[in-house]
Amino acid sequence: CVCMVSEDSKATMPRMIDRPRALLDGSLYSFVQPAGSFSGTLHRGGLYSSRCICFLPQYFEELDRRWPGAFSGMFERFGGTWDEEQSHIIMSALLGTGPQYRPGSALLIQARIEQMVAALAASCAGDDAARCGASTRERSGLALEAQAAIERMLDEGRAPNLDELASMLFVSRSHLCSTFSRETGQSVGRYAKARRIERAKTLLASGNSIAYVAARLGWPRPSAFSQAFKQATGTSPTEWRYAHEG
Repeated sequence: CVCMVSEDSKATMPRMIDRPRALLDGSLYSFVQPAGSFSGTLHRGGLYSSRCICFLPQYFEELDRRWPGAFSGMFERFGGTWDEEQSHIIMSALLGTGPQYRPGSALLIQARIEQMVAALAASCAGDDAARCGASTRERSGLALEAQAAIERMLDEGRAPNLDELASMLFVSRSHLCSTFSRETGQSVGRYAKARRIERAKTLLASGNSIAYVAARLGWPRPSAFSQAFKQATGTSPTEWRYAHEG
């Protein structure tokens, strides 16, 4: 949870605070709350003002499934402190969400929150890289670039190729493989294959034909796509589309 609090609203938080921290009126506060509920006391005449965004761990787990390694450790970060840049990112989201009753406001709020999380992840990755040395691409830098390049290849209907990927990123094939594996816990090839299959699932669920999906994602023949899909999912594209088509 991350929130901006008033002086009086601090009195409602004692069960959530793990360690003493100075909370001034309008200050930023973030914490990780253990499973369960909490309660606080409201005092007559007090001014209770706050803007708050709460996340469940599952939110970041889903992000990590979609973009492996890009959001690792983000949930735990809310139990710590934020630097000036990160505080500004959070404050902008808290102050910019606006009322929730206008048409389209829910989508706008969701977009701003996701923009906040993405910006925080980039900022935190930058912090990690700075600690490892400005001259090196450490802690998710090269891995994130590789992941983005894989997505662009898939957007263009091309099968991700390791040699081409390394050339695009101006690194050796061996350096790309070792860095990607260290930062994400899986090989470049395995990640690219998983993303390609996920893209295929989305296209199938939208009612597209097997031939279209195969061509759209760079498989040379529909039969090659069907074989790869069944090997990855345990079911044929036709069966999967029938079960998930909306």
